[in-house]
Amino acid sequence: LNLQVFEDDEWTIFAIENWNEKKYVEIKGEVRYPGIYSIAEGEKLSSVLIRAGGFTNHAFVEGSVFTREEVRELQAKRLEESLDRLKTRAMQANTSANEAGEKTEDKKNMLSAVTQLEKEASSTKPIGRISLNLYYDLNRFTNSTYDLTLKDKDVLYVPAMNDTISVVG
Repeated sequence: LNLQVFEDDEWTIFAIENWNEKKYVEIKGEVRYPGIYSIAEGEKLSSVLIRAGGFTNHAFVEGSVFTREEVRELQAKRLEESLDRLKTRAMQANTSANEAGEKTEDKKNMLSAVTQLEKEASSTKPIGRISLNLYYDLNRFTNSTYDLTLKDKDVLYVPAMNDTISVVG
């Protein structure tokens, strides 16, 4: 503004609510324009997918992975709680085994199994995956129950179609 300011002028400046609280989601993989997108409050996944240009011809939509930071944190907390319960039960079982006069070898095997489970569980890092069904037809997806309201730091990865077959057994 090119306004002159005089001696007795009064200016009132109002704050714009949440002006610096930008929220972003990341769309990766087989969409026309992958990248990081700014989102508005209450924006749905379908609107960001439309901005990202939709899916490419190579997209394996059924294999898409949607992750949310808040869910990852909750999963990590639940895993930690489960590990604590497992440790507590192992200690209780060990104590009752001592009272029942179980063999030392049996107690060692049980503690070894619990320790191994604990190592495996602690090396597992939750990713915060949310299950959803995407459709190639974004108009159909827009009207579905899977069209989630986005939150800051959500990530959608759409893998490419894989034309190999894995046989085990």
